[in-house]
Amino acid sequence: MILAAFFDATRERLKRDGVRVVDEKRNWRGERQYFISPQSAFGVLIQIWEGLQ
Repeated sequence: MILAAFFDATRERLKRDGVRVVDEKRNWRGERQYFISPQSAFGVLIQIWEGLQ
C-alpha cells in the first residue's frame, strides 16, 4: 500500500502515462482510494489512498 501526499496529481499523472487506474472510491474510513490494475503493474494490485489529516 502507498500513501500518496499528492493524491489527485499522482492519479492524473498515472492515467496520463497510460497506467490503468481502477476502483476510484472512498474506503470505510472515508479516505479516497484507487488501485493500479495488475495489468499495469507486472501482476501486482497496488492500492493508493489519501490519508485523513
